[in-house]
Amino acid sequence: DLYIRRVMIQHKNKELLPEYLSFVKGVVDSEDLPLNISRETLQENIVFSKISSSVTVQVLSALSKIAKDDKEKYAQFWKEYARIFKMGYTDYANQEKYSELLRFDSSANKEGETLISLSEYVSRIKADQKDIFYMTGSSREALKTDPHLEVYRKKGIEVLYLYDPVDEFVISSLAKYKDHELKSVDQVEFKD
Repeated sequence: DLYIRRVMIQHKNKELLPEYLSFVKGVVDSEDLPLNISRETLQENIVFSKISSSVTVQVLSALSKIAKDDKEKYAQFWKEYARIFKMGYTDYANQEKYSELLRFDSSANKEGETLISLSEYVSRIKADQKDIFYMTGSSREALKTDPHLEVYRKKGIEVLYLYDPVDEFVISSLAKYKDHELKSVDQVEFKD
């Protein structure tokens, strides 16, 4: 809800937060916007844009804090809102914060019970490995039996499993995580 000087201006404002954060509920009260602002001019208002950007950053920072301090609570959040949250792959302004909050299944997980972040993957990366590898498929079981994975198993390289249809869009929009390129296992050939 958007309030200006404690006067409700708009209920369930859709422009205040990006769609991928639509699960967030709250109130924004601003002293900086004029009371007589219309919905059309609200969308074009620079102050409103700054407020929107600031609220988005604050929400992502709060999620980062939860992910860091309470992994169980964040895992519960991810279980509930991952599908919606993954739609944030088009938020290029906040891509760094967004990428830190993503979670994926991995070949290093025994039964897919715990999901990992890209930073966890990078922390376990081999010394001579430059890229982050991933596979796409219909399910964890299908990916585990894929013949492309055999080379990675032999070399002891962890592979991210992407079986949610939106994951491909997420990975292709990121393209890189820090200094590591994201590469599909079926596009890489190893030299023996």
